[in-house]
Amino acid sequence: MSELGDFIPQKEFNLKKTVMQTLKYWYYIPIVFVVALLVSLYVLKTTTPAYRINCKVLISGSNDGKVGSISGASDLPGIILGTGQSSIENQLIILTSNKQIEKTLRQLDFGVSYYRKDFGKVLEIYKNSPFKVIVDTTVLKRNDIIFEVKFLSKDEFTLRLVDDDATKPVKYRFFEKINEPGYSFSIVPVEENLHGSQYDKNTYLFKFNSLRRLVGEYKGKLQMTRVMNGSSIVELSVVEGNVQKGVDFLNRLSVNAVNYSLERKNLIATNTIQFIEKELMGVSDSLVAAEKVLENFRSRNEVMDVSMQGQMIIKQSQDLENQRASVAVRLDYYNYLIDYITNNRDVQEMMFPSAMGVDDPMLTQLINELSSRNAEKAGLQFNSKVANPRISQIDHRIQQLKTSILENTKSVIATTNLTLRDLDKRLMDLSYQIRKLPKTEQLLVNIERKFQLSNEMYTFLLQRRSEAQLAKAANLPDHEIIEEAAGVGKVAPDVNRIMIIMFLVGLLLPAVVIFLMVYFNGKVQDKEDVELITRYPILGQIPYSKKSTDIQHVLSNPRSSLAEAFRSVRTSLGFFHISKTNQTFLITSIIPGEGKSFCALNLAASYAQMGKRTVLIGFDLRKPALELLLKDIVSERGITDFYLSDESTDPDVVSSGIPNLDILFSGPVPPNPAELIAGGKTAELFDYLKSNYEIVVVDSPPVGLVSDAHLLAAYSDLNILVVRHDFTPKAALKQLLSDEKVVKSDRMSVMVNALPCKNGGYAYMYGYGEGYYSSN
Repeated sequence: MSELGDFIPQKEFNLKKTVMQTLKYWYYIPIVFVVALLVSLYVLKTTTPAYRINCKVLISGSNDGKVGSISGASDLPGIILGTGQSSIENQLIILTSNKQIEKTLRQLDFGVSYYRKDFGKVLEIYKNSPFKVIVDTTVLKRNDIIFEVKFLSKDEFTLRLVDDDATKPVKYRFFEKINEPGYSFSIVPVEENLHGSQYDKNTYLFKFNSLRRLVGEYKGKLQMTRVMNGSSIVELSVVEGNVQKGVDFLNRLSVNAVNYSLERKNLIATNTIQFIEKELMGVSDSLVAAEKVLENFRSRNEVMDVSMQGQMIIKQSQDLENQRASVAVRLDYYNYLIDYITNNRDVQEMMFPSAMGVDDPMLTQLINELSSRNAEKAGLQFNSKVANPRISQIDHRIQQLKTSILENTKSVIATTNLTLRDLDKRLMDLSYQIRKLPKTEQLLVNIERKFQLSNEMYTFLLQRRSEAQLAKAANLPDHEIIEEAAGVGKVAPDVNRIMIIMFLVGLLLPAVVIFLMVYFNGKVQDKEDVELITRYPILGQIPYSKKSTDIQHVLSNPRSSLAEAFRSVRTSLGFFHISKTNQTFLITSIIPGEGKSFCALNLAASYAQMGKRTVLIGFDLRKPALELLLKDIVSERGITDFYLSDESTDPDVVSSGIPNLDILFSGPVPPNPAELIAGGKTAELFDYLKSNYEIVVVDSPPVGLVSDAHLLAAYSDLNILVVRHDFTPKAALKQLLSDEKVVKSDRMSVMVNALPCKNGGYAYMYGYGEGYYSSN
């Protein structure tokens, strides 16, 4: 047997063994599966349903609404109205901005939300509530508070503030004014939504919603996705607990989005018309005055027409005056532009150059870019809750553009003034030619010239106003609703997802957890675990037995698996070449609870059954266990009494009631067990026992906790270490076997205790079940 000491254990992972150990806990899987199934059913039953609603809108970043077929309008709508400067992305940001959402919510009746409790769920009953809350908005200070309503009759109901658990329901009548600090309202029934028994069966809730919270909520709900890459058709969608509420929100939002560009176009067109009408008022007064002067002069001097020379002078003068009027209008626009830019007025409402017949590519380009930058800035400001560095960059660029526009405009004004002076000089030259005409004709030519000038200017402005009005009437929105809002499906609870999770949690998760628990189990499971740790031989494997306190079990059931297990251990001990007539076996363990006393008792009984005179010694002086196992056997003196006795007397060995088996109990617990064992009386005790018995079985204290077992090992022929299935820590076993005192010992063996039985047999057997040994 000494050759066993040269054995080197090999560590390896045994997949089959791990799987088989995992299958021992198979019953946990159906249990967890049933629990997961019940939880999933509960979630499906109590989760408030949510639905996805979407609509499709055509978003244009350019002026798709321009009406090019209108004569003379091509100079106005496309540039006058200033659209087409923003990209599609900017338009999307603007149209779904906080301002647009707030505008939409103000147009909808979302100030109060109504709910009904239904089997653990809270369902929103938008537009179907059996009552309506009339709120006094001048008093309402507390928002986002929830009230519970229960109908008592057609005239009465109870009201409770849900947020305050201490609040008790209060009875009110319909139409009664309810005044409390922070809110004031009354509740009126909606007869068309009442259905008989609802008065006493349903519980309702309503909630005051703050506009700010609603804006943030719908901002988070709203999603935008392009239908295809590169497409300008955008799908707007929200997830809402009530389909009709989501439909109303998206429809109103999309209508506002479509109207947004049209309103901007109409605003700019209106500003243009107002500017032209202001100019018309001044020209109209001049025209009326000139016409009266001309009529009076003709009537007074009886002159109806001028000479050929005078007509030529008037014709030349009219041409020059028309040119001067056109230049003067452009000069007025330049001054208007400087005033507009200097006073930091809204660029989006500013008239564009072509509105007043100004053809300046550089100026038009600068104003276009200024409008585009302002649109981009507006889009970012609508959605940015914190400072955005991009806005600072845009502001810097806007300031540069304004500076460039002012410089360009001032330069153009200087050039325009030179043109006016040149025209004035040429008109002055014509005045000298007029002076050469007869006096009466001179006066008529001057009056005729002033009249024609006012008339031409008035006609020009009328034409421009008509074009602007026609362009405004022909305005179309840049955006278009392709599909109105509609529910597309239920998104919560997601039955498929919940079922998949249920199967994963119910089947796969417990299997994985059990497998990992088995794989990482730090307790000794069987003989193989011990063989991977120790080089010492394994005497045998003891099956688990409920008869641990029955000393007669091995004797009265000689064919039981337990009796056969200890016979196997007894046989294995016979292979150790102990050349003594009397043999001493010390049985110990690493920690308490591993069954060393049980094994010592049954091994001793097995030797007694064999006819060997056997004595079992309870040498666990610190925590005696044999006294508990053998309560029916009474002993007046034990080992402690033997140690403390001054007289030279034999130890009090008592009969167990079993032939050939005697017991020596430990006796009272001494204060110094180790010192007693290390004394000389221990050798005297063992000499006496060995001279009177063939087999001495010692039940010693756990070797992993105290040194008593090491002291007693000197008197033992073979030390047996008991390890217990699913109880002994592998780490503790490794630590013990690495102890120098244990390493140097060649008289060590291991017994595996409390292995679970399988198929009526015991785990260590040779393939036979217990029935092979039974009398049946």
